[in-house]
Amino acid sequence: QNTSFAITILALIILYNLLIIFAYSFFKYCVLDSIKSFFQKTEFSLKRLWQFYLLNLILILIPYLIFSFILSGIKPQYQPYVLISFGSVISLFLYIILNIAQSHFYQGNSIKESISKGFEFLNKKEVYKEVILIVLIFLLLYGALLWLISYLFNFIVLDNYTSYFKTILLIIFDIVFYFIIIVFYFIILVNRISFYSLAKENQ
Repeated sequence: QNTSFAITILALIILYNLLIIFAYSFFKYCVLDSIKSFFQKTEFSLKRLWQFYLLNLILILIPYLIFSFILSGIKPQYQPYVLISFGSVISLFLYIILNIAQSHFYQGNSIKESISKGFEFLNKKEVYKEVILIVLIFLLLYGALLWLISYLFNFIVLDNYTSYFKTILLIIFDIVFYFIIIVFYFIILVNRISFYSLAKENQ
């Protein structure tokens, strides 16, 4: 009974992750079509969606499973440090490989060619000057802003302000927070366009 329950839970977890990656693939496919329309005339088609989904499964699920397996072999007290240090570096490079591979795929390359070009791109100096540096600077600024909002929020909640004044300030903080989220997604979109442009130049 315990074995069947564990298998059911594992099957549900796998199904959940497959659905999440499919949802991501669909929306990213649509975003890439919009980006491609900036450079040339396009006709939207879902003909290659399932191949695009397979590309994402290879580049997301396989590294995740490998890293999880390695992490499981490390003592629990050291796992958070390994996750933060190595996980952050791996995620950053995987982010670049994934976006470049996706861009090449949407320009007509096969799955194998797209993955190959994604890894080859790491040897180009543009990846460090135009991508990694910008992403790191943005993440630092974004993290600092979130920390500042969190600090001010706690300061207001713990201080002896009137309920009415607290409500107004919390509304302002909500507006600022969502504004930052919108800016974040706008920058991500610009970043996607940058990846697509770089992939197009190196086609």
